[in-house]
Amino acid sequence: MARPAVGRIVVTGATGFVGRHLVPALAADGWEVHALTRGPPVESLGPAQVHVVPDDTAALVDLMAEIAPTSVVHLAALFRGVHRVEDVEPLVRSNVLFTAQMAEAAVRSGTSALIYAGTAWQHYEGAPYSPVALYAATKQAGQDILRFYAEVHGLTVIALKLFDTYGPGDERGKLLSLLADAAASGGVLELSPGEQLIDLLYIDDAVGAFQRALEIASERSGWHEYSLETGRALSIHDIVQIVGDVLGRPPAVTFGARPYRPREMRERWSAGEPLPGWRPEVELETGLVRTWGAA
Repeated sequence: MARPAVGRIVVTGATGFVGRHLVPALAADGWEVHALTRGPPVESLGPAQVHVVPDDTAALVDLMAEIAPTSVVHLAALFRGVHRVEDVEPLVRSNVLFTAQMAEAAVRSGTSALIYAGTAWQHYEGAPYSPVALYAATKQAGQDILRFYAEVHGLTVIALKLFDTYGPGDERGKLLSLLADAAASGGVLELSPGEQLIDLLYIDDAVGAFQRALEIASERSGWHEYSLETGRALSIHDIVQIVGDVLGRPPAVTFGARPYRPREMRERWSAGEPLPGWRPEVELETGLVRTWGAA
């Protein structure tokens, strides 16, 4: 598979789970990686040149003009499965305002392409648009803003819709790590009734999807959106069983101890057209062995 004509690339959200894996992969591909973060430089960013995100749009435009990237990967986002009152402003600032600022700065700096990390939660039950949560609504708003910049200002934008990711170094406290902790400690994990489905994408496959999107962006122009699905959405019940099989000791769980969140995914749904030229390669069982170093 041909590699894109590499150059300078800006990655937002580089300190997040996907970003920490994507940055070294891009550097290995030959990109000069610049990471935009909200805090001081961190060791996990390795080969990237780190820049603190400015407080205002004009300063961000100046910073992007100084870097002069050919491409941007916009991973930065704030997630809340169920929002509280105090989450409304941070969700809008992170997922809507910052996306608009990045698009404006990209266009004014001569950036040719922007890869956007969207979410399958924008497509409840496979609808063209139906948000699962306020988080998903703000991600859609950010996507709509990017479409404006694609159609009016000529920025090539590829939106990738992710379901969920996992792999080594995941410190987000999500289901897989909670199950592993329960199995190790012997404690009991309280869960919902467990009929909702999760489509889990191993981190190497997620990184490969962003690399492939950059290749597509070097060949095409305009607006594109694709779904990153494994084709194997599993119920929580199934995942608990698989985790127990991989670890050799089943985690103790109590199903039904917690209520479902609103609009849970209980039937298989799609987030749209698959990403051309990409497919996931790591099955969940193999990915869990790699994640936990099990035999």
